[in-house]
Amino acid sequence: METQNSLQHIQLASGDKMPSVGYGCWKVANESMADCAYNAIKSGYRLLDEASDYGNEKECGEGIARAISEGLV
Repeated sequence: METQNSLQHIQLASGDKMPSVGYGCWKVANESMADCAYNAIKSGYRLLDEASDYGNEKECGEGIARAISEGLV
């Protein structure tokens, strides 16, 4: 593992780097998911663990879109 900006990253076979710690979206209520995703990004997370089985991916995307529109990422 490599440390970059005090965060650990894993180098993938493609050569790309992925943060070794992410924000898990499983069991996050739909009503709060957008704010949770936004606040996770605001806090420094760059990996959001999301899956269609969670049922909150639309709301997660809304939080990501907000972070992008405000220039956080």
